[in-house]
Amino acid sequence: MKEKEKEKGSNSSNSVEERYTIWESVIHLYMFSMTTGSLTTTSFGFLFLVGVFELLLFFNLFGLCQLPTATACCLLLPAAAYPMA
Repeated sequence: MKEKEKEKGSNSSNSVEERYTIWESVIHLYMFSMTTGSLTTTSFGFLFLVGVFELLLFFNLFGLCQLPTATACCLLLPAAAYPMA
């Protein structure tokens, strides 16, 4: 009986984690679509780097890329894009 409860607990935590990843990816895809809509105010180099970061987050949704990789890119992209903007 207790084993079943433990299994239910672990399954519920996994589903919460999956939902968080899905919503996180949806939010970042929305941010990417807003960025692509403002081509006149954003340089192409910055837009390209933001697109790479958003693709990493989208791949994270399907388990193709780990989130720490995407987070590292998030921290590096503003520094790399600053000279281009």
